[in-house]
Amino acid sequence: MNYKQILRETRKSFSRRKGFLNRIKEEDKLPPNSGRDSFFHDLWRFDNFLLQKGKVIWASTIQANSDLYVIRDSSWLGEEVICSDDPYFDDHPEELMEISKMLFKLKGRDNVPSILKPICDHITDEYTRQSGLIVHPNVVRKISQGQSVKTYSIPIARKHLPDSILSVPLLPVLYHEDVKYVTMLPSTCWGAQLKEIWKLSQSTFNDLISENEIYERKRRNRPFLSATTPAIRKLEQLISENAESIGPSVVVVIHLENGSERLALAGTIDEQNYKTKVIDGIKICVPNNDLDQFWGTTMDYVTRNTSAGFVFTK
Repeated sequence: MNYKQILRETRKSFSRRKGFLNRIKEEDKLPPNSGRDSFFHDLWRFDNFLLQKGKVIWASTIQANSDLYVIRDSSWLGEEVICSDDPYFDDHPEELMEISKMLFKLKGRDNVPSILKPICDHITDEYTRQSGLIVHPNVVRKISQGQSVKTYSIPIARKHLPDSILSVPLLPVLYHEDVKYVTMLPSTCWGAQLKEIWKLSQSTFNDLISENEIYERKRRNRPFLSATTPAIRKLEQLISENAESIGPSVVVVIHLENGSERLALAGTIDEQNYKTKVIDGIKICVPNNDLDQFWGTTMDYVTRNTSAGFVFTK
């Protein structure tokens, strides 16, 4: 799918139809009584500016009110998205979608790295609203070469969605570097190709991005862990020193604890909950729930001055 071409077409459509946006009634732009809500009130103040001066960029859904996925009477509902003004994502919004999936997995978790805790707390609460919350670059780099990814709470008007429902997790929003909010681009200004995508079912859309899913499966099935010789020698020494207390069958568990990397020895584990790799006869295991935080990182296990140790292949 040529995302860049689809976005370019939508930008041209938006440029041609700005006159129409001038005729949208004020009450149609933001939820009723939004003036009583400080977040929506601030957004309302910049809405006209974004509709006239904003740049169309891709946004990917982290989570949304479940009513948005079906036909209901409610006219305005909330959604949490991520987006970036980095031109890289013009042609790679599927990577934004992967970042969204990873962030959604944090919902309700207590044990998350400190760099992810603000976002985790926000999406878990569901009643908070944030604008421009930065996704830490170290998190983005695990999935994408893009930069400057942020989360935004946005109100969604059914009348501005094709067929009044949220069909796919990708939509165009209006962004401006001088404004800390983003707003959804009404579908009347979308390009023809984007409107056609939104007519597809969710399963069909997933087929269209299957190349990305195939990549993801390959990434998770490839040898995901390597270790330096000094790290293995140090592990052998550690296992030897503790073999009597643990038993003859010893596995090494690398995991996260309060956001920090930890290494421990164990006698037995439930392997279906771990991804394992045997290196020089030593079985090393990583909890499945921690994999997303380890991808593409290096864990120092020999000294504090070098990165000698374990490398998690993205």
